Amino acid sequence: ARLPAVVQRALAEARERHERHKAQDALDAQRTLLSTLIDNLPVVVFAVDSEQRITVVNPELLKLIDRTRDAVIGHPKAEFPELERLLPAHALRREGSHSGRDYHEIAWENPDGSFRWFVSSEIPLRDSATDAVVGTLSTSREITAFRELTHELLEVSNREQQRLGSDLHDGLGQDLTG
Repeated sequence: ARLPAVVQRALAEARERHERHKAQDALDAQRTLLSTLIDNLPVVVFAVDSEQRITVVNPELLKLIDRTRDAVIGHPKAEFPELERLLPAHALRREGSHSGRDYHEIAWENPDGSFRWFVSSEIPLRDSATDAVVGTLSTSREITAFRELTHELLEVSNREQQRLGSDLHDGLGQDLTG
């Protein structure tokens, strides 16, 4: 008499195990995809939890601060003053309740006195059920080459304007005077 109920329960448990296994495989595939994506982005990426402990880093960040992943993951963000340099002070004081992404240009001074420029942002990570902030995700993209090219372009433009003005003054001015 109990055999049909036992068989049904065993089948239900087998289906449940199969669904759990499928969900775990899908989760592992997503984790692998996200990990590969973050590790291969040409930008600095790090995340901290609500207790300001670092939970995610990528190789670009590790190169910038010259540390290993094991030396960074799980440690408080305050142990790494380099990370604080990537975000302006007013971004760090923010409550993290905004929904948009703010970008800030940051000048990073190297030990040799030269500068590197970054565009940085920090966005809140929210719990999907409660909408509470559970951490932050920070990204920084180096724009030093872009700034140098922009500066070069402005210099070329200024030189060309001066040359044109000089040509007009010397050539056309002399012709009109003559």
